[in-house]
Amino acid sequence: MSETAPSSLASRALRVLLLGFLGLVAIFIEIAPIGFTPHARPSPDILFAIVAYWSVRRPGSTPVMLIFGLGLVRDLLADVPVGAGTLALILVVEFLRTQGATLVRQSFFIEWATVSMVAFVMISIQFLLVALTLAQPPFASALLYQGLYTAAVYPAVALVLRWVLRIGWRTMGRRGDDRRGPPGLRIGGRA
Repeated sequence: MSETAPSSLASRALRVLLLGFLGLVAIFIEIAPIGFTPHARPSPDILFAIVAYWSVRRPGSTPVMLIFGLGLVRDLLADVPVGAGTLALILVVEFLRTQGATLVRQSFFIEWATVSMVAFVMISIQFLLVALTLAQPPFASALLYQGLYTAAVYPAVALVLRWVLRIGWRTMGRRGDDRRGPPGLRIGGRA
C-alpha cells in the first residue's frame, strides 16, 4: 500500500457520506408538500438525479447498500409500496454505473438524454412493479410529468454537483498532471 491509500480511503468515505447526506436532503425535498390540491403536479425525482450523476462520475463512491438504504427510506416516507422504487433505483443506477465511462466521453447533451431516458425506464419499472402488487398505480400523466421534471432538473443537479461541490472524475497521475476522466481518456489529448 502506498502512503496515499489511507487518504484515498478517507476521501472515498467522505464522498459516500456526502452522497448519503445529499440523498436524504433530496428525499425530504421530494416529500415536502408542494401543492395542496388533489391536482398538484408531482415533484422531480431529485434523488435519482443526484445518484445518477454520482454513479456516472464517481461509480466507486455509489455503494449498492447506500442506494438500497436511500431508496428504502424514500419508499417508507413517501407512502408507496415498499421496495418498488428501491428496486427500480438500484437497477437503473447499476446500468448507469456500467455506462459511465462511455457517457463521460460524450457531450453533456448525450449524457442528459441518456439519463432522461433511464429516468423514464425507472418510472416504468416502478409502475409495473406497483401494478403487479395489485396496488393502485399512479396515473400515467403524473408519471409523465415526473419524468419530464426529473429530466429538466438533471442539468441543474449536475451543475451544482460539478461546479459547487467539485464532484467529477478523479484526477489521475501525478500532481500537476492534466489528465482527467475515466482510465484511458485524456482531455485535450490522445488516450
